[in-house]
Amino acid sequence: MLARKYGPIMHLRLGLMPVIVVSSPEAAELFLKTHDLVFASRPPQEESKYISYNEHNLVFAPYGSYWRNMRKMHTLELLSNHKISTVRSMRKLEADLLVHRIREAAAAGVAVDISSEDMVAASMDTSAAATDWTMTELIRHPNLTKKLHRNSKIWRHPVAPLIVHASREDCTVYGFHMPKDARSFINAWAIGRDQRVWTDADKFNPKRFVGSNIDVRQNSD
Repeated sequence: MLARKYGPIMHLRLGLMPVIVVSSPEAAELFLKTHDLVFASRPPQEESKYISYNEHNLVFAPYGSYWRNMRKMHTLELLSNHKISTVRSMRKLEADLLVHRIREAAAAGVAVDISSEDMVAASMDTSAAATDWTMTELIRHPNLTKKLHRNSKIWRHPVAPLIVHASREDCTVYGFHMPKDARSFINAWAIGRDQRVWTDADKFNPKRFVGSNIDVRQNSD
């Protein structure tokens, strides 16, 4: 792994574009927390123009007043606890219908393509990737099937192994100069395999967080 050889922050060039690869928890905290406003934006991507209304959705829009208003609308109007609760019965109905269709296909011996179901693109891709890696690990470790813990799979095979951001202005991190518009790749894959942080980092262990003080849904105590 390059991070073990060259350190937690590496500078690359993809063509003319400077890229900073961040591969340790400490370095990631500097980019995502200490200097979060500097690296809050997303870089423009050609494909996102076609799948997100010319980058006008919450995921791909550049950081600014428009993005902040979008986030506020999502937080208060779309994804608040009250709003989510009001459509709970609808979500359950859709989930039941999906399970029913999968059962029918399985009974008929027909292969099921989950990605062909009516799902949001982001949730479709991440769920499919998570499911694929879960099944791969269980096939390789059949003795652990009954002990599966969902978050062990996500830690070992993150659905987004590289989290991409773009710097909004020049910045100095770890003594290194980060130019404006540089891409920063937060290497979640490497962070999840950091031997300094995790015991047996390369081992698939569904019981990794059982009995620990780590809240896998939020933060450590």
